[in-house]
Amino acid sequence: MALILIVDDEDYIRSVIEEILREVGHDVVTVRSGEEAVRLCEGRRFDLVITDLSMPGMDGLELIHSLRSSHEQVPVLAVSGAFDGQFLKVATTLGAVGTLDKPFTPNGLLGAVDKILGKQPKRPPAH
Repeated sequence: MALILIVDDEDYIRSVIEEILREVGHDVVTVRSGEEAVRLCEGRRFDLVITDLSMPGMDGLELIHSLRSSHEQVPVLAVSGAFDGQFLKVATTLGAVGTLDKPFTPNGLLGAVDKILGKQPKRPPAH
């Protein structure tokens, strides 16, 4: 499975995304800021970065720009519920390979991740 970095300043959102991805077998690392994400990407190769766009400090748009400047091969999934999706359009222009509107469903998240990773869709185990 993939090594995925989740970047979101909201603890609850990070933990929900982490749980969904771990349930299908992905390895997940979480951070709360763009600055932390940049530092981690300098020393590690992630298969995917999932970032919120609206965060204090280095926001997701700045993170995408920074990753494109130094880690061209890292695919980015941009997630946002702000400004009726306008940030998502900008994120795509900056190099995000996928976008996802908040709120999203577990299947919506997994579908976006699978599409980016080029794998067949996986579904969480039934509870």
